[in-house]
Amino acid sequence: MSRPKRDGLLYFSFDTDFFYADKRIKRLHSRYGSDGMILYIYLLTEIYRNGYYIRWDEESVEDAMDDLRLTEGFIEQVMTFLVGRSLLTRSILADSDTIITSPGIQKRYQEAVKSLRRDIFVDPDIWLLSKEDTADYIKFTTNENKSCKNPDKTGINESKSCKNDRNKNKTKENKINKNNMCKANALALFEELWALYPCKKGKGQVSDARKLKLLEIGFDEMSRAVNRYLSELKKDDWRRPQNGSTFFNSGYVDYLDANYVPDKKPEKQQGQFNQFPQRNYDFQALENELLKEQI
Repeated sequence: MSRPKRDGLLYFSFDTDFFYADKRIKRLHSRYGSDGMILYIYLLTEIYRNGYYIRWDEESVEDAMDDLRLTEGFIEQVMTFLVGRSLLTRSILADSDTIITSPGIQKRYQEAVKSLRRDIFVDPDIWLLSKEDTADYIKFTTNENKSCKNPDKTGINESKSCKNDRNKNKTKENKINKNNMCKANALALFEELWALYPCKKGKGQVSDARKLKLLEIGFDEMSRAVNRYLSELKKDDWRRPQNGSTFFNSGYVDYLDANYVPDKKPEKQQGQFNQFPQRNYDFQALENELLKEQI
């Protein structure tokens, strides 16, 4: 009896310079310590154990809490960091399932299953690698709609209209999945940026479209914009930070890399103490006048 086929891996490659080569990993360790690193490695093992992705739900969170002795809030913070830095990708499928994976994870998975010397079938709605980056032995599964089949005398051929309907539905689903993936990443990035900003007012007034714009800018540049703005506020004690909604809707623009110009205080010229013109007085004449008045 042959061994049943399995999508998951028994082991996966782990670089010896894991802690040093990627700045994102160093920042993860700096911000969240050993617990953050362990959670990331835990997620990698769960993903590769099942294949190239996992479904992330309340039960998954509870399992991580029990296995690692971490709080739900801490897990969500680290997950937001990982998604915001593109170490993980969190997408939502049409059936509302949340999927955790990443292009890097899928590339390592593809390399690992190469030794199996057989075709590996993946879900096109979850597979993130481009056609150029996908190996020949990676095949996409297709969901056949049985009610759409129109058999001829041999019971094999399908009608062209049914095929066209499936192609249209597949294209539509892929578009929805990509939009959901971008939206999930934008939400995760916004949560991380919101945590950096001191005046947390008007969070609900930042639209999804604006969050997608922040995603295009990226965490690194937006975090620099926040720090620049806060540094400018410290120069004047009377200034208070804008509401978070105001800053993330439009206030950040002047503090982006291409727009930011640090304030420069005008230098004083030598010998200039004030802006008023100096007058020459005859003090001896004034003294004589005062003496006459006293007499």
